[in-house]
Amino acid sequence: MTDDPERVCPAPTIADVGSEKGTVRLDAPAASSSSNAGHQEGRARKKRLQLSCGECRRKKLEQIKSDQAELQNLRAEIFQLRELLSKPTPRQGRDLFTEDVNDDGIPKRSEVDAKDVIAISRNPINTNDGPPDPREKSPRGYYRRHTLLRFFSEIPQLFPFIKEIADQWLKPYGIYIKKNKAGKDDGWRMKMAAQEQPLIESLLPPKGDTDVLIAIYLDHFEQLHRVVHVPTFNREYINFWTPGKPRYPTMAAMILSMITVSICASSHLVGATPVPAAYRNMAEQWISSIDDWLRLQSTKHRKLVHYQVGCLMYIAKRMNIVGKKRFWKDTGYLVQDAIMDGLNRSPSMADAFFIREMKKRIWYTIRELELQNSFECGLPTLLHGVECNVSAPLNLADEDFNDTTKQAPMSRSSNYYTTSSYQFHSFRSWDLRLEISRRLFGSGFFRALGYDDVLRYTHDITKAINDLPPWNSNGTDNKSDANLLLSYTMLEFQLKECLLAIHRPYIDREGGGYPLSENICYQTSREILISSVRLTNLGIQSLAQLREDLALASLHLTRLTLLQPEGSGSIIMTNAPSTVDLLEQCLPVIEDKYLRFSDPWTFFIMCTAIMLIKIHLGKESRQNAKSSCARRFLDLYYKNVWMHQPADLAQQQAITQDIVNQTAPRLSQASNAHPPPPPDASALPTAVWLDSNYPDVGNDPFDLAVELNPMSLYRVSAMEIHEYGINLAFAELLLSRNCNVVFADLELRPEAKDVISKYQSDGRSQASYIRTDVTSWSDLSKMFSFALETYGDFDIVCPGAGVYEPHWSNFWHPPGSSESRDALEKDHYALLDINLTHPIRATQMAISHWLYPRPPAEGSKLKNAPAKVSLSNPKRVVHISSVAGQIPVFRAPLYGASKFGISGFIRCLAQLEPRFGVRVNGVAPGVVRTPLWTEHPEKLMNVDAAQDAWVTPQEVAQAMLKCIEENEYSGGTILEVGAGHTRKVKVYNDAGPDFDPAKGIITSNSALGDDEVVDWLHEEAIWGAHD
Repeated sequence: MTDDPERVCPAPTIADVGSEKGTVRLDAPAASSSSNAGHQEGRARKKRLQLSCGECRRKKLEQIKSDQAELQNLRAEIFQLRELLSKPTPRQGRDLFTEDVNDDGIPKRSEVDAKDVIAISRNPINTNDGPPDPREKSPRGYYRRHTLLRFFSEIPQLFPFIKEIADQWLKPYGIYIKKNKAGKDDGWRMKMAAQEQPLIESLLPPKGDTDVLIAIYLDHFEQLHRVVHVPTFNREYINFWTPGKPRYPTMAAMILSMITVSICASSHLVGATPVPAAYRNMAEQWISSIDDWLRLQSTKHRKLVHYQVGCLMYIAKRMNIVGKKRFWKDTGYLVQDAIMDGLNRSPSMADAFFIREMKKRIWYTIRELELQNSFECGLPTLLHGVECNVSAPLNLADEDFNDTTKQAPMSRSSNYYTTSSYQFHSFRSWDLRLEISRRLFGSGFFRALGYDDVLRYTHDITKAINDLPPWNSNGTDNKSDANLLLSYTMLEFQLKECLLAIHRPYIDREGGGYPLSENICYQTSREILISSVRLTNLGIQSLAQLREDLALASLHLTRLTLLQPEGSGSIIMTNAPSTVDLLEQCLPVIEDKYLRFSDPWTFFIMCTAIMLIKIHLGKESRQNAKSSCARRFLDLYYKNVWMHQPADLAQQQAITQDIVNQTAPRLSQASNAHPPPPPDASALPTAVWLDSNYPDVGNDPFDLAVELNPMSLYRVSAMEIHEYGINLAFAELLLSRNCNVVFADLELRPEAKDVISKYQSDGRSQASYIRTDVTSWSDLSKMFSFALETYGDFDIVCPGAGVYEPHWSNFWHPPGSSESRDALEKDHYALLDINLTHPIRATQMAISHWLYPRPPAEGSKLKNAPAKVSLSNPKRVVHISSVAGQIPVFRAPLYGASKFGISGFIRCLAQLEPRFGVRVNGVAPGVVRTPLWTEHPEKLMNVDAAQDAWVTPQEVAQAMLKCIEENEYSGGTILEVGAGHTRKVKVYNDAGPDFDPAKGIITSNSALGDDEVVDWLHEEAIWGAHD
């Protein structure tokens, strides 16, 4: 038997490696000389031994069995050698997933001794069975980049330990580490094209069970990623089950999507009802059915409901762990479709407020899910290169608006919790998280950041965490407090995920060069586990299973602990026993997840992490640790088998009337504004977002016959048209959006008269004029009275009259000089009266009217006083400041002082909006091409026509409209307007405007105006005494 190629040399054992005895020699044995001789004799073929009796045959079979056993032992020893040789070096450990952080090639802290690496059992191992070793296969794609699977390389003890358990304790019983997939019945796929609607409806459970599952989703899962508007959905849900009402397939698909998510709910959320468990095995069929239904929908007539179903399907896949290798692709498809339909652009004002807000919600849900996959899978996202101008989502409860709302309600304060608070606060850290993702994964490879960038991002992330609302400090004795804690924890987790990602490459470096990274990863991971325990104690941990934070933090703690030398006095090693206790507190959550979804990998990773730390601490032998882990899994396995025994289908589908009675009040209470329709099915009209007669995502971009129907949020604007470029453009913009506008000035220019004559018909918007001296408070009072008498109320006030340091009211032409009209006896400057005093007084008078509206005067055509201002009846004041309110302008000090004053005035009134619903903000334009400049040569000399850019009045008007309509520009905002760009001016530490003349902020020839001022100062006729 010496001709067996597997036995030409004995394999060394673990103890022999590195010794003289264990040196492997590849010299052929002496027996091979006879083979050479036979070769020279013409390759004489050896005759096969003929067995003459049963005794010889028995001996031969015994020899074969002996050879097979020895072959298995040799394979086991080879596997041990591979484990020792495959211990990753510093570069190998990182090159699987990252490029070098630095070029210094810093080695790892220390090489682990052979006795500490792996003590593989000598039991026969068949390398063809069981899961493949990720390191042996040099994994690529999903396995190469995923944030959890990278730990198989960073913790080399992890996979061998799991494999030993499988080989020694599970395979002998016919148990394998893989997800138990229920048998699929694919016959329904052949019927999809012809029976779309009956198919979706036929998959729905009975109404009683569906009611329970829908209530579970709305009460719990809708707290994080906003997909539906609950009151409107409840109304359509009642319609769906009402006899005689049409059953839209989109509604059936949405209901089926929701209950596919609900069946994942843990026992803590659903109480004693058996409904979710009864349908859990049907999740994969439901998901496949809805996926196929979505693929059949037209992309040209796609509606918001299709995005809602798509998001629900992805959440259902995450919760049911279906197609986890396609998670990144699933959200990528959603992002691509959303961009095609323009959801990444600010919604058109032609849409109703309800549609605009739901577009925002669904876009923010899609991009949050996509960014999460970017971090988890280590892959780039389309969001890295896509511009988005969608404003921040509103912090509104669903009860604050519906599909008939005309005016945008006021967003609640940031610390006030609503079901939209998670989206609202996620928006605040979005730019930071997207930038980190772009830096790490945007190139298609994981590129570790330089340490200076790591420290900078660490500061930014820490600040973002500190800026979160203090919802984690409240008591958590009821459902509302539990929702607050859940939202806060998810906001915290997504920031801490970024923190771990940027510091991860700097763990395990020689010389302790990066102890800060180790400490941050350690503390952050412990905090994640502690937060998970708090969620578990409240019974809401299953809602957090859309993320992998628990497993990620556990493996980070395991890696950091195993890197500490035995007997080390480090804080990580000292706290290792408490780390084990913390991990064991989290293990029941993973066990519950296995019982619901039969996916054993997360359990084995968590259990192995605990056992490896115990082995490292010397509290468990390796064999006892393996048997303990195997025993715990076998208990779970057989419990899971018992739970999934076939049962009577009728018994599974039936629920008690008591459960129905408990669920129905919740649905009725949520839709109390929409009672059930009578049998004639005429009380509740079908919602626009559900009706399939036309799309609501957007008009076909290739359809040129599009008629827009703009709808304004406000009705009347009191407008002062003294500075004719900006205010006239703003007035025309409001009139085009069905606002009525009151013009107030001493006299009208021809272009203003043309606008008024154009809008004096009985159309949807009208323009009126009242002669007004804005420096006269009585005239201002008459202006407001005129607006009230003509239109009944006013919603927007724009005190826009202003002058730019004219000679007749100029600091460099003191009162009494020949050109000044500021008489010595008046004791005030006309410029400040126009630019500063008048807008302050006009704002004051408007607020007085809005807070305490007076009843109509006797003889008025009006019968009732206007409605009082409130968060649901908001009002707006938009001022026109200037960049001169940010920078010193030597030639125009009075003008600059007035604009500094207006900007400060706007800042001071910021609290009016969250308290009363009055938003006071303003724009700060640069050099605007208006008659104020073009009709004054003494000002035009400061402009270099060859290089200076002008800001157009229309650009400023659009910025003013943003200040009124978009909630991103809340009260107290100053919006700087340049040529082709805008930016919010910070209250503190603002960087200031861009001094590039091409930006339209400054003029190039300002020195000419400054020199002229100096010349005036040398003239005694101007600056001499004036009695």
